[in-house]
Amino acid sequence: MTRIHIVPPEVVEANWARYRAKQPRPRVTAPKLLNVQQVLDLGNLVFFTFRGRAYGVPPLPYKAGLRFADVSADLKRLQGELIQGQLTRDAIAEYRQILAALPGLMWRHARPVGRARRLLRVVGLLRNPFEEASEKEFGELLDFFLSRRMTSSVQFPTSRGPSLSPPRRTA
Repeated sequence: MTRIHIVPPEVVEANWARYRAKQPRPRVTAPKLLNVQQVLDLGNLVFFTFRGRAYGVPPLPYKAGLRFADVSADLKRLQGELIQGQLTRDAIAEYRQILAALPGLMWRHARPVGRARRLLRVVGLLRNPFEEASEKEFGELLDFFLSRRMTSSVQFPTSRGPSLSPPRRTA
């Protein structure tokens, strides 16, 4: 026959304390954090002032960064032709076309500062401030946007590098 005894809570706590004291404590180490700064930078805006107004620019996506790099390379090539005196009508038309596309590209990736200005932009009432920029301002802005290209956040473990061989199949 089973006998049931009422045990006071103090005795139960003392029994548990003796049991826990006998058990080995597991050694838990915190995992090493990687790519913390890169992840935090994904949402960081870098601010610049253009004609007295502040704008923020997040890290540019890969394709936008390539577009800015293409525009920069084309402008440098055309400026080299200008210095050498080999500028033709077709080159001037291409130069004008590149400069005409640049304000839209910059405006697409710049964010105005302030709730009211952001709302006006979303509604379509805030005009593109880069349309009236001079060539010198375009050069400075282009350099800034090129510096905002997203960098790779891939990091490999230090114990061994990435494997260049194809994965093995086991049958």
